Amino acid sequence: MKIVLFIENQRFGGMDTFVINLIKSWPDKNDSFLVICNHDHPGLTYLSNNLKVEIIEHDIPLGWSILSNIINSLPSFLKRIFRQILKLLLIPYQYSQIKKILKNIDGDALIAVNGAYPGGETCRIANIVWNGLGKENSIHNIHNYAIKSRLIIRPIENIIDQKLSASVTSIVCVSNDCANSLKVRENINQGKIKVIRNGIELININNSAYSLRDMLKISPNHKIITMIGTYERRKGHKFLFKSMQKVYDNYENITLVVIGSGAPHEIIRVNSLVDKYLKNRNVHLVGELEDAASYLRDSDLLVIPSQSYESFGLTAIEAMQNYNAVVTTDVGGLPETLGENGECGFYVDREDYIEFAQKILYIISNNEVLYRMGQNGHKRASRYFSSSEMCRNYHDLLKQR
Repeated sequence: MKIVLFIENQRFGGMDTFVINLIKSWPDKNDSFLVICNHDHPGLTYLSNNLKVEIIEHDIPLGWSILSNIINSLPSFLKRIFRQILKLLLIPYQYSQIKKILKNIDGDALIAVNGAYPGGETCRIANIVWNGLGKENSIHNIHNYAIKSRLIIRPIENIIDQKLSASVTSIVCVSNDCANSLKVRENINQGKIKVIRNGIELININNSAYSLRDMLKISPNHKIITMIGTYERRKGHKFLFKSMQKVYDNYENITLVVIGSGAPHEIIRVNSLVDKYLKNRNVHLVGELEDAASYLRDSDLLVIPSQSYESFGLTAIEAMQNYNAVVTTDVGGLPETLGENGECGFYVDREDYIEFAQKILYIISNNEVLYRMGQNGHKRASRYFSSSEMCRNYHDLLKQR
């Protein structure tokens, strides 16, 4: 079976990890993969370096990249309106270009790897085109929340939802929380929704060549607290820094490492937040790192201070596999990923940065608790979130046809 993975992405991150794990851990080694992706995806180099598969890059115009400088300069309400109108105007052309690509591909199944829903403009179109070419075996994969369509484009969005539902074998969500969010899309066939949790490759962390402690020359008596995430307001950097201000006031032998990057204005914002809340503290903003999870070997505690749109939390699984305790907010699917509160770490109210600080302090001040949570997390990640289990579920779904 030849499987086509269709991706649209404007950021490097979890969806790239998903694709790599899917291909590497696929159970039937007689099957082959082809990846189709927008040429300006910043994770393409990472995908190319980690996958021995053919990758087709396309330059189909996308609403989030066309006229971005002009649109971003508009007031927020106008920006939203113009983006929606632009997306609608692009649909016929995107459809024709995707059809040109897919009709020349001899594939047996298609998996469109989407972010939120509707998310990637071309992913839904790819599944509709695939079905229109007489190819019936396809999955629409959703990694984040569905949102209600805006009134100005709702009639057309309803038609697209109907066509997508009729075109795909299944709509796969990465968590129950993600699946429940699709209820706001009334024209999605709820009977086609499945939940397959993301998984990661189980590796021996002692073989990792990456070391935060060596790279950043962190004192051996310092505990390392790590955050991995794109520089966006929803990721909660301000919440974290306010919380860490309380932590540093009570515990000095710690170093905070923040891995990630973002748009230029977001980089400026995050740096200014550090100056405001954590000036002269042991804080490292290390930017974007390829294979960031490998650096968690040295980390003691992962923090996920997300404020919205966190349907699963892949970094939590990566941290748990690396024996990190985890402290998160209670956003979306994070509690579902973490399990029983207090077992592998804690999840707290997304508005309560003081309790977030208290949970961090409780863990790092008690070596026995830190060790126990790390052990529990590793067991949970290995049992419920292996990439081999994830891939078996996708494989079986495609083989049912």
